[in-house]
Formats: sequence, C-alpha cells, structure tokens
Amino acid sequence: MMDLVEDGGETVSILRKGVSDWAGDSGEFDFSHKVYNVLFEHDSNVYTSRDRREDSVTNGKVYMPLGSDVKSTDRIERADGSIVRVIGRPVPYNFGLVSGIGFRYREVSGG
Repeated sequence: MMDLVEDGGETVSILRKGVSDWAGDSGEFDFSHKVYNVLFEHDSNVYTSRDRREDSVTNGKVYMPLGSDVKSTDRIERADGSIVRVIGRPVPYNFGLVSGIGFRYREVSGG
C-alpha cells in the first residue's frame, strides 16, 4: 500500500497547546512537530465585511500520511506561514492503493 503522496506534498508544523495549569488554561499554541508530504484541497472562500474590516474564511480538506500525529485541537502552520484550524476528528482512509489521514480545515484571515 502506498502513502498518499511520495515526496510531493507540503511540509507543515503542528502547533499544539501545552499542559493545562490549575485553572484549566493551557496557554498558547506551541510548535510540536513537523509532518511531511501534506496535501491541501481548497473547497471555498467566504468574504465578509463588517465594522470596516474584511475577513476571509477558507475551508477545505487536508490529507496527511498514515500515522501522522494530529489532533482535533491542533493548529497547522503551512509553508507560507498561514495558520489553519483542524475541524473535526482526523480519520484514516483507504482508497485502494492510497491511504492516509484526512480531516477538514478552516483558515480565517483579515480583521
């Protein structure tokens, strides 16, 4: 069985919150590890304008190699420096000879 891609995807950094303190606050997202050969599939953009601010929301799907360590609470820093949120639980998939982990993402920029 093949991984999703072989040396053709993007290298991303997984950002994860640390251990919670006594009040339950886990602070900022910190670098956890890198994942290689990641593919992003763009679904849609939504532009809104309010209070003299313009926001752009991008939704899509992410495909990572099987065994990648990613959680529903993580953020992902892409190669271009943009940060996206993991939406939902990452789940393994198998399409014949291609397998990996897939989940949805959302990026909000502007404002």
